[in-house]
Amino acid sequence: MKPVSPPNFEQTLDKLENEISETSVSKWLVRTVCLTTSLQALKISRNYVGEGKAVAISIGTLILTRVLTHKLFVQPKINRLRTEYRLLSGQLERQQHVDSGSLKKLHNMVGLENLKRHVEKIQQKMMVREMRRNASLECKDLSRGHMLFTGNPGTGKTMSSRLLTNILYELGIIKEDKIVIADRSRLVGEHVGHTAIKTEALVNSAQNGVLFIDEAYSLFKPGSDRDYGTEAIEKILVMLEDPKINTLVILAGYHKQMEQLIESNPGFKSRVPIKIHFDDYKNEQLIQIFQKMCDHNGYQLSDDAVTICKETLLDIKKQEGEHFANARSIRNFFESVQSAQECRLAREFGAQFDGNNGTPQEDSKTSQGANSAHPTADVEQLMEFSVADLKAAMEDYQYQSAYHESDAWKDIYR
Repeated sequence: MKPVSPPNFEQTLDKLENEISETSVSKWLVRTVCLTTSLQALKISRNYVGEGKAVAISIGTLILTRVLTHKLFVQPKINRLRTEYRLLSGQLERQQHVDSGSLKKLHNMVGLENLKRHVEKIQQKMMVREMRRNASLECKDLSRGHMLFTGNPGTGKTMSSRLLTNILYELGIIKEDKIVIADRSRLVGEHVGHTAIKTEALVNSAQNGVLFIDEAYSLFKPGSDRDYGTEAIEKILVMLEDPKINTLVILAGYHKQMEQLIESNPGFKSRVPIKIHFDDYKNEQLIQIFQKMCDHNGYQLSDDAVTICKETLLDIKKQEGEHFANARSIRNFFESVQSAQECRLAREFGAQFDGNNGTPQEDSKTSQGANSAHPTADVEQLMEFSVADLKAAMEDYQYQSAYHESDAWKDIYR
């Protein structure tokens, strides 16, 4: 939604400057100071330089004093308003162009319906607030709107925090397009008092931007009296309400654990008013995510591989059960398919090596002998994921899953 255009910059600035210059207090203060200083200069210099030179000195003092007084009393106000208006103008300009950037990217993403609805509310709110400003109605600053992100692994919480930071900056809600991502290790110290110092420094590092605390529930450990995570929670709650700290905080984690964190301190619910839950992706959305990964990386499924791919993705979701990591699992499988395709192409088009030292054989009769180790394939072959690639990737996935489910991996660390 496109907000109302701001007034002409120069017109508004001229109006502000005229209002300040014509203010009676400022005007008479300048005149009084200038006249008093000039008369005093005339009185002092008359006995030393004579009447003519004394008058010249008095006029010069009058002009100089008026200039200095204007710079000391009037010009600072003009400069402050000039800066404030430029900031406002910049915010409005970002709002006008927001539809062409991060908002479009968000709307084109698969799922994230709750986040999309929240961002739409922010857009509507900012548009109406600009209309109120243009109507000279009271329009106080918005609260920072600290947020709680809940959802299972791979539902897009961290990725969305980065995109949301861009959107909040473009809408003019935060002053800097900056996000600091942290976890328990950057908050909790090693002794009493150390945690508060680390927490304060971390929040300040995200000044004017966003602080995203991933797995925030790890700060609360029930039944542990010696854990310093509680100290971090208390410090965060205090800083959330500090008007001098212009930082928007997002706490993220799994739904059940985050509910326990919120219940651990009564101050959370009032200080973190916005809760956004990231739903698990539906079956058709998982397939869309895989296809978007193909498009983004320059791949495509062969005609006979499309149905196989859909069945394979659903099999992975079923086999992983509660450990299924949504888009993260899809990304891992995509990388397995990519690897399987590369191995297949290497076998089909790879260079021939001699049996002695493993170096490519060269044809001494042609200048192209040195390049014979780099065969070429057409674009479609390089882009295409085949049924064989999907089957090989699935076999590797099943092997890895069986391996990690057993105790065999523990032998590595013995």
